[in-house]
Amino acid sequence: SQHTTKENDLSVVNASFHVTHWSVQPYGTGISRMKYVGYVFGGDVLRFFHGGDECLTIPSSWGDQPGQNIVVYEGGSVMSQARSLWRLELARTKWTGGFINWYHPMRIRHLTTGRYLGVNENNELYLVSK
Repeated sequence: SQHTTKENDLSVVNASFHVTHWSVQPYGTGISRMKYVGYVFGGDVLRFFHGGDECLTIPSSWGDQPGQNIVVYEGGSVMSQARSLWRLELARTKWTGGFINWYHPMRIRHLTTGRYLGVNENNELYLVSK
């Protein structure tokens, strides 16, 4: 299930599954977006929180060599660091900043590496260059 809540003047999209809970929180989107509570936009910078005490990030030792190119859930100070920020990029459009609907093609770009979130043949998350 999916629903939207408002926490500390921020719009948070919550997605609940059988064994996990995710929330997606816009980061630094500004007051102009407050009237669009419940939506994310192409170009938005987000953090993906897992269970409330961890977020999707890369380890501080990340590298593009085999075995070092991994994406993890991590808690603590990373929850306020740039390595846990991601940008939504709409695919097949001529503009950014449009509403994102379910099933709209998009890419999720890691802000500090410039790489994109991908899934390998073992269903593990990693970063790809294109």
